[in-house]
Amino acid sequence: MSIHKWRRLPTKYFGEVWVPFAHIQLKGSTGKLHALSLQIDSGAVVSLLSRSVAELLQIDLKKGHRVELGSVGGAATVAR
Repeated sequence: MSIHKWRRLPTKYFGEVWVPFAHIQLKGSTGKLHALSLQIDSGAVVSLLSRSVAELLQIDLKKGHRVELGSVGGAATVAR
């Protein structure tokens, strides 16, 4: 079950802003539940999760295609 809550976060230029988060639990390969807090970005084309989440879900990142994702600021992030 997911729970949606808003959290106040500091920003560099806009002071504190309210940001939506989803609090979920994922079941790992051992059956253990792991709590995650995910920031929701309704304007995003894709969403990224950390390598540790891929490992928890037993996703082999080496099998994924390497992509470079751009952002509004122009910086690139390498992902699979």
